Amino acid sequence: KRESCRLTSLHNYRYLTRKLEEAMLAFENKEIQSIAAIMIDIDHFKKVNDTYGHECGNHILIEFAKVLKTFQSEECILARYGGEEFTFVYFNREINEVEQIAEKIRRKVEQKPFKIIPALGEISEEISIHITISAGIAVLPYDAATIGDLLRNADRALYIEGKKAGRNRVGVYHEKSYNQCSCP
Repeated sequence: KRESCRLTSLHNYRYLTRKLEEAMLAFENKEIQSIAAIMIDIDHFKKVNDTYGHECGNHILIEFAKVLKTFQSEECILARYGGEEFTFVYFNREINEVEQIAEKIRRKVEQKPFKIIPALGEISEEISIHITISAGIAVLPYDAATIGDLLRNADRALYIEGKKAGRNRVGVYHEKSYNQCSCP
């Protein structure tokens, strides 16, 4: 069974969940003290596909994955979560360290020109476009008791503290903020 994404060459959701299950066992055996998840989503990606074509969207996903790989290390897991969502998982890191990593990724993506040849419209020569990302962070055991909660809360932070707060932001899960809303 395949554990990598054919398009981006990153690990896929199957790999991510298997590794997170292993990490949860290590956490329960006190071999690791924390598991941090950064959920990343490309802002307005549907608009990119609708404006330039899905082929260009795929090219951007490939180039975006290359940017993410520059932040990958042996101490983390990087996977394509699905669509234009990607996840980093770190072990034994403080929340501020993880937030700094997410912010560095956000800034690098914001500054990088992505070169495409539009498949739709009149332009048939290479152009550069810029994209932004929103990210959400949650850390087990502080923000979650299970791997499912960890991913769900990182996703909540992504959408509430990132996207709904204006996009091109890094959000950190805060339990008090989410108990008073009807979050997914």
